Formats: sequence, structure tokens, C-alpha cells
Amino acid sequence: CEAPIFSAVEKGFFKEEGLDVSLVKCEWANYKDVLALGGFDITHHLIMYFLKPIEQGLDVKFTAGIHMGCLRVQAGTKGNIHTVQDLRGKRIGVPGMGTPPFIFANRVLGANGIDASKDVTWRVFPAGELGLALDKGEVDAVADSEPIGSLLLADGKVRNVADQAKDAPYKDEYCCAVIVNG
Repeated sequence: CEAPIFSAVEKGFFKEEGLDVSLVKCEWANYKDVLALGGFDITHHLIMYFLKPIEQGLDVKFTAGIHMGCLRVQAGTKGNIHTVQDLRGKRIGVPGMGTPPFIFANRVLGANGIDASKDVTWRVFPAGELGLALDKGEVDAVADSEPIGSLLLADGKVRNVADQAKDAPYKDEYCCAVIVNG
């Protein structure tokens, strides 16, 4: 997601447009607050990451969509989960409650008549350990974002059950947007 910003700075694209840009390092846990408090003026990030904070008063604005399709729900290739309906009663690993993969999985489940608060069990693991959780049988499926989803596919550990890049209606939605402080 962030590669275009670094590339644009390195290649001088911002300067060509008359913009004096400096990159600001920020800790992930404080990202939203630092933006809202003016620690930096503009960024791009996963839209879902900002929805709850905006609902709670975070003063930021979405100005443009960046790209689509970085969220997935995936099941282990050794299991018998092939469709969203097969997730009912299963354990789903996520990188955190309230994270974009968790929100995406909730949307997918709800759209398929599965109550995400009752019909599945959520298990939290660091994003980089979701594949290990599948390997160890601690979860039956995972909800993840890039690059984790592609890495798990390339390793042959998972199959896609829901893919924001390919499945309607999600394939027509932006996952990341340009966001400015209010």
C-alpha cells in the first residue's frame, strides 16, 4: 500500500506538482491520532481502519480512493471449507478485533446470513502468524490483508473463500484512500 508514496517522493513527482513533501515516521498504534492531531497532514490507508474512530469523532476526511482488493477470507487447503457458508461454526483467525480483515470478514459473513457474533469463533494472532495458526490447527480459516494473503496462497497453505479483489460487491470498492486531517 505504501510503496507509491515512497516511489513518488524518490522520483520527485510531488516536487513536479509544486509540493514540498516530507515523510513522517509514525507508530502504528498512534497512527490515527497523530493524523487527527496534525502530526502529519495527509496519508493513505485502509478505509475500514478509520470507520469506527470517525464514528467516535475522529476529524479526518477521505479525499480519493487509491486501490482495491487487499482483503481476503481464506481457508486452509487441508480443510473442508470451500464457501462462506462452510465457515458457520468454525474458528477464524484475525490480526485483531476491529481490524480491516475482521471488518471485511464480518461483512462477508453477514451478507451470507451468518451472525459473526454467534456463528463463528474469532481468534486473534499477529498477522504474520496466521498461517502458523492454520498449520497448527488453531483456526479453520483466516481473514487477512496484503501481503499475508498472497504469501499464504503462494505457499499453498490456503484457498480463497472471499476475495475483495474478485468477489462482488467488494471488487468495486476501494480498500485504501487518501486521508487528510480535518
